[in-house]
Amino acid sequence: MWISQHGFIEKILKRFKLDSCRAVSTPQTLSPLPLPATSDQDDVNNPKVPYRAIVGCLQYLVQSTRPELVNAVRTLGKLLSKYMLENYVMAKRVLCYLRGTIDYGLVWRKVESPKLRFVANADADIGNEKDDRYSITGYVLQLNEWTSAYTSRKQRIVTDDTCCAEFVAASECSTMII
Repeated sequence: MWISQHGFIEKILKRFKLDSCRAVSTPQTLSPLPLPATSDQDDVNNPKVPYRAIVGCLQYLVQSTRPELVNAVRTLGKLLSKYMLENYVMAKRVLCYLRGTIDYGLVWRKVESPKLRFVANADADIGNEKDDRYSITGYVLQLNEWTSAYTSRKQRIVTDDTCCAEFVAASECSTMII
């Protein structure tokens, strides 16, 4: 069984006038993330920019069929209260990524073997959050190649090296398994 949201993605690309945009190969760039806007900056929370609407559509996709977007959408979501044009450009990049991957989705295959195969993958990004230096945990849990759980979130503690950040990520993943 295969689940895709091709129609919904087409609808949001048309809604935000990106149905003919050039597709990009990744939902995020490698450049450092911008700091959250301050109230005294120009163009903060411009009502003419549909930033919140785009992020809402992307959050729906992440919860349904697009686990590869979870970190990009987490990053966009934390900027909802104070966003700028730069953040809107980041959100449009995710939509351009969707244009190139419109048929991606989740696949569930019938397993021929009666054995259950459980796989857990965890990773961490050490201190990339400029505003507080917390690391990010990401993990994916799969049962017989079926993606059953996934997340990307800020770690609860500040870690000072890669090994600690990876250990915290593995620990959070293990907690989810239990």
